[in-house]
Amino acid sequence: MLMLFPLLVLATTPAEGAAAPPPVQEAVALVWGGGKDAAAAQEWRRRWDDEQKSVEVPLTLGQGFPKVLSSGSVSGMNPGFEVVILGFCKPDEGEPLRRFLKALYPFVYEKPVKVEALACPDWADGEARTVEAPSVLKARGATLTVAVASMEDKPSAPATTQLVRVVARDGKSQLLDAYTVDDDWNGSQNNGCETSVEVEAAQVVLERTCTHGVGAYCNRYPGQKSRIKVRWDGKELVAEEKTLSKWTIDIDKECAE
Repeated sequence: MLMLFPLLVLATTPAEGAAAPPPVQEAVALVWGGGKDAAAAQEWRRRWDDEQKSVEVPLTLGQGFPKVLSSGSVSGMNPGFEVVILGFCKPDEGEPLRRFLKALYPFVYEKPVKVEALACPDWADGEARTVEAPSVLKARGATLTVAVASMEDKPSAPATTQLVRVVARDGKSQLLDAYTVDDDWNGSQNNGCETSVEVEAAQVVLERTCTHGVGAYCNRYPGQKSRIKVRWDGKELVAEEKTLSKWTIDIDKECAE
C-alpha cells in the first residue's frame, strides 16, 4: 500500500514576538579623516585628541565616537578605506555645530549614508547656537580661520553664550596654533563678558566688555572694556591686549537695597 505523508513546511517568517531589525535611515556621516588602512585611521583618531586640546570645541559625541569604521560597512560610502566618523546625523540635525566643526577643521567632510542608528554630535551644554560664516585670512605662510558660535539670547542661568576660535594652519591643514575666547554669562548675578569680532587684513581684533555683579540690582555694573589684537608672527598666534576703559559705580546711589 502506498503511504502518503504530509510534508513539513518550515516557516520563513520570524517567530511571533521576535524583534524586527531596526529601520534604515537617511543620514549624514560626519567624517573626520581616514586612509587606506587601519594604521592611517588610527593616526587620524589620535589627531582628534591632539587637536581638541588646542581648539577646544565644547561638544558631546555619541557613545563610542569618534569611531573607526571600514567605509564598505556603511551604505553610501566608497569602499576600500578606513575612516574616522564623528557621528551620524539626520540631514537637518545639528547643522550649526557641523558648520562650526567644518570651519575649524577644513578636512572634515559630510557624506550622505544610510544607517540603522543615529548619533549626532551636540554642544556639551545642549543649548542652541547660531554659527556665522567663518572668516579666513592669509598671514605669513599661514591660513587663519575665525569661527564664532553664539546663543541668540542670554539665559538667566550661568552659560557660555559665545565661542570665538582663531585657528592657524599650514598649507597641508596641519594645526599651527589656536586662540580661544569664551563669553560666560550669569544673568542672576550680572557677571559676564561680551566680545565683538572684526577681521582686518592681517589680524583679528576682539573688543571685549565685562561686567561684575555686586549683589544688588543696579542701573549699571562695574566693569571694563579691552581690545585684543590677535596676529600670526610667523611662528605662533600672538595676542596683544589693551584696556580701553574701566569703571566703578557708587552702590549707594546706583543700586537698590
